[in-house]
Amino acid sequence: MFRHTFLAKIVACCLGFAVISPFPLMSAEPRLSAKKPFYGTDIILVKGTLTGKLLSANGSPVDGAAVTVTKQGKEVGKAITTADGTYTVDDLTTGPHLIRLVGAEVPVRLW
Repeated sequence: MFRHTFLAKIVACCLGFAVISPFPLMSAEPRLSAKKPFYGTDIILVKGTLTGKLLSANGSPVDGAAVTVTKQGKEVGKAITTADGTYTVDDLTTGPHLIRLVGAEVPVRLW
């Protein structure tokens, strides 16, 4: 049995933000813990409407990109970004969702 814990760093880039997350690859002692569901970022809806702005990594707006919102694997809304990168998706409900845009998937919890 190994007595050392090895750490690796994962670098993910999503919507221009870099996240570095260390996690153990191997441990001498197994850890038991209850898995909590991960809902991602909390976002407040205004009357069921999600409004956002899509920017590139250098901060410039992304025009004409598809933004798709899914809940439990089913598409519940879709929008196309405007010249200034903004988008609006109407008629959404609360709960965990997945926002897909420009090759990225972002888990969120809508309120």
